[in-house]
Amino acid sequence: FINNSAFGNNAEALNVFLLSLSVTSAFEGGFDSVNTYDKAGISIGFLQFARPESGAGRLLELSGRKDLSDEIKTNFGTSDPHSSSSALKARFNGDLLREIVIAISSTDGIKAQLAMAINKNVDGQLYFEKAYNKFLDLKLIDALSCALLFDGAINMGAGSLSKFPAFTQGNDG
Repeated sequence: FINNSAFGNNAEALNVFLLSLSVTSAFEGGFDSVNTYDKAGISIGFLQFARPESGAGRLLELSGRKDLSDEIKTNFGTSDPHSSSSALKARFNGDLLREIVIAISSTDGIKAQLAMAINKNVDGQLYFEKAYNKFLDLKLIDALSCALLFDGAINMGAGSLSKFPAFTQGNDG
């Protein structure tokens, strides 16, 4: 957190980050999670970073496994719905999936997942940074409100945070 967040030296922000992670990852999975059942082709990690050409590929690269990132791009393709014959075959490739699990649940893989949750994801997602800034801008009080914003950023994209309007001051909605 200290190395990746603009709020790195703020203990309150760290506590809110940890709460946000625990709430959202409870619905997404653990550090070793892999799913291959939706149109994204493959989603991995505790926040289900999706798509070979996007979050899943980025996570593997940050984990030091560019080779696996390239392999999932080749096997799953690089555009939705990731339904080519090679993508359908890759969804059930136990050897490939085991290798991915090992990579993302390693020390480097876990560090990469945490960094991506803060500010190292693709396309300017900056999940926690944007959620926490919105939490501060809205003058919200309850850390669970930030967890909601964080989950919204993860599941609807960080741009969705603009849809959350200001509340009456002191009211967490």
